[in-house]
Amino acid sequence: MLEELHFKPQELWLTWWDSARLGLQAGLTEDRLQSALSYLHESGKLLYFEDNATLKEYVFHNLTKLIDILNVFFQRDASVLFQKLMSDANVDDLRATQLHHYVEGFLLHGLLPTHVIKLLLKPHIKTQQDLQLILELLEKMGLCYCINKPKSKPLNGAPAWYTFPCYVKNEVPHAEAWINGTSLSGQSLAVEQLQIEYSFPFIFPPGLFARFSVQINSHIVHRSDGKFQIFAYRGKVPVVVSFRPSKGALQSDILSIASHASLPNIWTAWQAITPLVEELNALLQEWPGLYYTVHVLCSKCLKRGSPNPHTFPANAAGEMK
Repeated sequence: MLEELHFKPQELWLTWWDSARLGLQAGLTEDRLQSALSYLHESGKLLYFEDNATLKEYVFHNLTKLIDILNVFFQRDASVLFQKLMSDANVDDLRATQLHHYVEGFLLHGLLPTHVIKLLLKPHIKTQQDLQLILELLEKMGLCYCINKPKSKPLNGAPAWYTFPCYVKNEVPHAEAWINGTSLSGQSLAVEQLQIEYSFPFIFPPGLFARFSVQINSHIVHRSDGKFQIFAYRGKVPVVVSFRPSKGALQSDILSIASHASLPNIWTAWQAITPLVEELNALLQEWPGLYYTVHVLCSKCLKRGSPNPHTFPANAAGEMK
């Protein structure tokens, strides 16, 4: 009954109070409504994120329109995206050149400013509040993250920029040098390296690396992204997240989280990567039954540059799984 009532409105979302009024029509009290919305979310009938301060005030019941919005960002044809942006008849040559530049930046680096996102979503959103809510939803779903989100006040006239990790194509060679235990000059680092590897011998969940990239954004600063690598800091401690796709049927897909510190301060490296490990473990719970192993790599082997470092089961090393 509640599900049928939610399907009637044609808007993209309902406020929680609108949903509560529908719940009353179905004979549900406020506490029972919360349980009903959670059930409908788990069963894929609608989206309701009670763990998000902003999104918990809304119920996304119109999944057809939501899929239309998602399809906008999974469109990899530059000409189609450009035509969407050029739908305004008042676009002059200078503006057209700017919009073409934005499309190229999106398809190469996954970057888009909010005013361009608003143009792409023009049929679906009407106000700035609509745009902010959609962006909050897309971030929650692991599709994008804001690279210059203000801590308190809105940015002074400057547009917020969003990165869509699934479109990032550039490589980050300096991060690769770091993970191999060398500095940019090629000299060996006089530090202990800490690296945790998640090995997926059979199936690597589609889109996992991109979603993980979004989920960890609140934990890291000064990040630099590549197609399969993220180089960033947790405070002053460097961290690197890497994905190595398998090159054959007998090889595993590898996702690793690494840091380094001097031996007396190695606990800072553990502190740096622990929130990232917890985020990854939480994501992996969405694939029950998925087979994977978790190991800590031998720091001495890493320091020597061994191509096949010894591994220790993560639980035996005290890693929380």
